[in-house]
Amino acid sequence: MAETEVDVFISGAGPAGLILAYSLARLGHKIFICDAADKAHPTFPFYGRATTLFPRSQEILDQLGLFDDLAQDAFISGESIAYKNGQPINRAWNISDRAIGLETTFFRAPLNLRLKYSEDIFRHRLRELGVVVQAPLKLKTFDLDSHDYPVISSCERPNGECIKVRSRYIVGCDGGSSTVRQIAEIPFIGEKKTDYWVRMDGVIKTNLPEARKGVCAIETDTHGNVLWLPLDHGATRIGYSLRAKLFEKYGIQMTAEQAIHEAKQALQPFDLKFERLEWYTVYGIQQHVAATFRHQGRVLLVGEAAHTHSSGAAQGMNTAVQDVASLSWRLSGVLRGWYKDAVLDNYSEERHESAEKLIQSDKTISMLMSGKKPDDMKDRTESPHELLSQFMRGRQAALTSGLGISYPPNLLNDVGKSIQNHQLLPGHRAPDALVQKPGIASITTRLFELTRYDAKFRLLVFTGLSKHTMSDLQSLRRQVNASFSRFERVCNLVTIVLGHGAAFDEHLGFQRFGTGCWDPDGDAHAMYGMNETTGGLILVRPDDIVGLVVPLGDLKPVSEYLERAAHAEKVLEVKEPDRVVTATGTGQFLGQNESSPAFSLSPS
Repeated sequence: MAETEVDVFISGAGPAGLILAYSLARLGHKIFICDAADKAHPTFPFYGRATTLFPRSQEILDQLGLFDDLAQDAFISGESIAYKNGQPINRAWNISDRAIGLETTFFRAPLNLRLKYSEDIFRHRLRELGVVVQAPLKLKTFDLDSHDYPVISSCERPNGECIKVRSRYIVGCDGGSSTVRQIAEIPFIGEKKTDYWVRMDGVIKTNLPEARKGVCAIETDTHGNVLWLPLDHGATRIGYSLRAKLFEKYGIQMTAEQAIHEAKQALQPFDLKFERLEWYTVYGIQQHVAATFRHQGRVLLVGEAAHTHSSGAAQGMNTAVQDVASLSWRLSGVLRGWYKDAVLDNYSEERHESAEKLIQSDKTISMLMSGKKPDDMKDRTESPHELLSQFMRGRQAALTSGLGISYPPNLLNDVGKSIQNHQLLPGHRAPDALVQKPGIASITTRLFELTRYDAKFRLLVFTGLSKHTMSDLQSLRRQVNASFSRFERVCNLVTIVLGHGAAFDEHLGFQRFGTGCWDPDGDAHAMYGMNETTGGLILVRPDDIVGLVVPLGDLKPVSEYLERAAHAEKVLEVKEPDRVVTATGTGQFLGQNESSPAFSLSPS
């Protein structure tokens, strides 16, 4: 039996497994990924499955360098419309103009691209890193021992060939029927609903107004809240509910012809003709959450292996992407000896709670889309369609977009040591903002472009106006020089300088911290709740979640935070404070001008 050793064994090569493999491989880890189905084979069903990526998922994929490839062929539109009895009504529930936090991102419209195309992109980019998906290859079993690579996985090809893989961790990305979860005997808690939905993709002719404008909701009494979703390559997805009478008539074995017939009925009074039906499915809604996302230290679950729900709010792939963003930096850091094991437990805690919240909202959405009222809405006089619109356009919009997902105070979300009542709360997503790199003052760039994903924390130093904050800045410089080198391998420093000038250090009057960028109009400071007189420090986790917010001159809480999460390196020598020449401002800078007294970079 062939045997190999890797850092991480990934079972399942859907979007969750592929993105996780790519994220870890680009950080230098040795990965083995397999799938029981060869999804790259020409005979594998091309279409169907997940299509929509919302703003937060797009941000994450952009951080990994994957977004641009996806956007080339995708249908991207923030427009939405709703119809009832053939007439437009003001109940469209798209999130693009309603989600709290849209002003803090530059990805503001849903991206629709079917998995056939997105998975092709993920596999191609993975191959560029030297990782090839092993498929068809089925995981049969795994065990744990005390070896340096303690997970022993046994896999089998259709021809009977067996492969043995030793790894330091095994991750189940293998869907709702996860083999990893079943072998580990992790309970999958939840229920299978009696509601059944139809989803179908194809190239369509219709007189539906503005059929290629964006997502459309068609309210019916017979087929629930009908989904109309423009897709890539001129295709469209239609979805409707098989209400009790329809399910009794067709059952789970509904044929393609029957599915097309009912789609035509659902869209009346509009005409519908399928030039080509590329895929359809009839499925029952399942809502489950695994009891834990981490088992015996070495077994981890991601995506639908950890949680399943309806496609009503298109959260399947989006939640999987967020799982990957949450896990990959932790797993990479633990593998490299950067982070303590507790951060992996923290993954399970945070994402498990998030999945449970998702399931609760999905129960409401799926019932309303099926034309039913949940128990807590039984006494409401509005129709299920009206209630669905209200629900999707309310707080749910921020959760659907992914921008409003947050985590409670814990090991990595230090509310207690943070500035109280601050605009940004630990556990919430850090905003993106426009800044300027030196030398290209006429062109702005996104802060997230300067802080690409590398599995490290980043300490954002908001300088404020140095004429007000000089004392705190100099104190911070002394503290950084004295002890912060212990965290250089796990934390990048970024100085966001309020104003604009010819040289960062000259403008500030001392050496900047790490990479510098200009904030000429103060927009980035405002976005992060920092004012010109005080500035401040914000520690951002590698998954773009705020970890800590503290005053500009107080590095101690940052060091204490990192000591809890990371293995600090031994300081071999204490750096001397930076010594620089005295200079006089020669240009009109914000906070510094020709009449300003000479500034000194020598220690104070």
